[in-house]
Amino acid sequence: MSDKPAIPVPSYTLFEGLGTCLAMARRALEEARALARLPGPEGKCGPKGEAGEKGERGEKGLTGPQGLAGAPGEPGLPGPRGERGALPVVREWAPDTVHYKGNVVAHAGGTWQAGCDTGQAPGHADWVCLAYPGRNAAMPTVRGTWSEAEAYAALDIVALSGSSFIARREAPGPCPGDGWQLIASAGRQGIKGPAGDRGASGERGLPGASAPVIIGWKIDRKAYAAIPILSDKSEAPPLELRSLFEQFHDEAR
Repeated sequence: MSDKPAIPVPSYTLFEGLGTCLAMARRALEEARALARLPGPEGKCGPKGEAGEKGERGEKGLTGPQGLAGAPGEPGLPGPRGERGALPVVREWAPDTVHYKGNVVAHAGGTWQAGCDTGQAPGHADWVCLAYPGRNAAMPTVRGTWSEAEAYAALDIVALSGSSFIARREAPGPCPGDGWQLIASAGRQGIKGPAGDRGASGERGLPGASAPVIIGWKIDRKAYAAIPILSDKSEAPPLELRSLFEQFHDEAR
């Protein structure tokens, strides 16, 4: 006899046996369904199907980064020539008169154009100034050689030591100085030029007056001098005779 224990034989009623069979059948069916849901091996590619209908447009995507600049294009053809423009005729502004939009008038030295229909005078907000009136320009004044005793104003021009200066402001002060601007500096002495050609001889002059002659002598005994008296009543330089008398006296001894 075998030593293995005997397996007990289940004892079921008819209804319990039917229930057990149905449960096992249901489980087998669920396992079969689970196996059916598992993907099988990839099959061969089938024929291309027909194109489907166009879908709805999607939402606008975000803007991408800016791309690199492209090469410059060729210049375009010149456009047609426009009509010639023309400025309205300028008229003198007249008071108590309506000037219409676009009218151009002259007033107080300036030129104005009406921005709307207006009876206001130029300078009002209804007018646009095209050209403001000018003013007289300040002109330099040449004042000669600078002098400490004179008062000077702006743009006065003075000369000093061969140079020229112009005043930069009112009451410029001593020259040269901060109040003066040098406009022309004294030049250096130039190189001596070559001698010129001898000029032509001049005409012979008229005869001169006769020279005075000695008509007498004036003796200065104290000074041992003899003074010539000339014909024109003048006296010539004296002749000093002291040394001659001393020499004679020495030789006669």
